[in-house]
Amino acid sequence: MKSIKAKQIISEYSSWLALLALILVSAGMNRGDFLSFTNISNLLRQISMLGISAIGVNFIVIAGCKDLSVGGMAAVCSMIAAHLSGFGLPVVLFGGLLAAFAMGCLNGVLVAKLKIMPFIATLGTMIAYKGIALLLNDSKSLAAQDGDGPFGFLGKGIVLGIPFPVIVFALIAVCGILVSKHTRYGRAVYAIGGNEESAVMMGIPVERIKMILYIVSGLLSGLGGIMIASRLNAGIPTTGDSWDMYTIAAVVMGGTMIRGGEGKISGAVAGVLIWGVIQNMINMMGDVSSYWQQIIMGLILLAAVIIQNTVESK
Repeated sequence: MKSIKAKQIISEYSSWLALLALILVSAGMNRGDFLSFTNISNLLRQISMLGISAIGVNFIVIAGCKDLSVGGMAAVCSMIAAHLSGFGLPVVLFGGLLAAFAMGCLNGVLVAKLKIMPFIATLGTMIAYKGIALLLNDSKSLAAQDGDGPFGFLGKGIVLGIPFPVIVFALIAVCGILVSKHTRYGRAVYAIGGNEESAVMMGIPVERIKMILYIVSGLLSGLGGIMIASRLNAGIPTTGDSWDMYTIAAVVMGGTMIRGGEGKISGAVAGVLIWGVIQNMINMMGDVSSYWQQIIMGLILLAAVIIQNTVESK
């Protein structure tokens, strides 16, 4: 019984155990510099924007769908935030999130209403959104205003020693955990991912729930893009170029089944942290090419999918 319980614990918290192992390895390799408050703070700030987007993507993957357009939505909202930054934070948030809402709606209509395969639908919108981001300032970056005011605080602020983006990420993660575990909506998402036909027979409004999923993913990705514009004090049309793959990699590494129906929001948080630690380890080595980050992430993603397939086949 004890061995069975131990296996269950290892399976349940495998992503967090992997994260702990990475932290110990990195701390040993960098002689404790990794565990310094400054380094940890910077690491968490850097991954928080991607993490916000990954929460929305995790819900979509649990429902058996995909969203490859999160990077494009972040880029569009980053550029809009820079354009509106001189009008104050409320206008920035309203304009940026309104655009994010519209892009999420389009994704939802394509997938939920028109029944287009999520991979194809969001691949198409990803290309379109990235094109829009490039058009918004003729493919050039755009300097933002109010870099030291409320807009700048959004990405660079600190509250009680904690970077403000980290606080936002943590609050969204907590909300995601509560929704997934303790609401009818969360249970419906799992039901759809487990067997969509059965969910329809149970009376679950599949189309409406998918629409909401894509709208929420758009809003979270848009918020991440706005916060990056605030942090860098500029709108950059290539913002989020790798988010499309990194968010899916993070949720899969966190234990979410790529076929849907199983997964945890806390696992996605662990997956994003794993990505951040790997990136930080490579940066601290100094003489190692940053391209190794992509190679390592790709190998980890492949390993996670292979493990999932092995578990399913047993």
